[in-house]
Amino acid sequence: MVYPLLPLFKEEDRESEFTALTEKAPWYSIFVQTGYEDKIRAFYLQKFCPHLEFIVPKRQLRERQEGLWKEILKPIFPGYILVRGCMNYNDCYAIRRMNHVLRVLCDFTGEPSRIHPSEIAVLLKLLQNGEIIRPSKAIDMGDRIEIIEGPLKTLHGIVQSVNRRKSRARIVLNFLQKERKVDVSLQIIRLAENT
Repeated sequence: MVYPLLPLFKEEDRESEFTALTEKAPWYSIFVQTGYEDKIRAFYLQKFCPHLEFIVPKRQLRERQEGLWKEILKPIFPGYILVRGCMNYNDCYAIRRMNHVLRVLCDFTGEPSRIHPSEIAVLLKLLQNGEIIRPSKAIDMGDRIEIIEGPLKTLHGIVQSVNRRKSRARIVLNFLQKERKVDVSLQIIRLAENT
């Protein structure tokens, strides 16, 4: 499938045309020196913006530095930049010539390898709100939970401890007018609505 270059339009027209065009466009991968992903992406966005989109997927983490907890961003695939759009030979050659670019991932014929749509679909689902995957809210000690299956269904309790290796939680329930500690599977509990 051939994707034509976009003609020069007003900025908003070009963006809507670009979005429509690249939704069907193939994905490629560039292998770069680790730590230079953002610098190379910024350069490419200036040089190839009309017909290629460059993405560095990242995840948000909490890390302890000098005794303080900080939110940091780290690449999901260190050393890789994902490219969406129709990449021709000239684009491939220009990309390879930049400092800190190790190679464009190619097949045995020397053509840039396309990332299979089923593989990219999983990543795009995670990246629905931009290029950053934010941490999900997990069940932790002290959380108020509700049991959603089994004989204790609809009871509420507080998580006392979580054993992630065994996928179990010890919860404290008010049952028969006493506080009772019960071990349950993490699959049958969820965070209570009013937390």
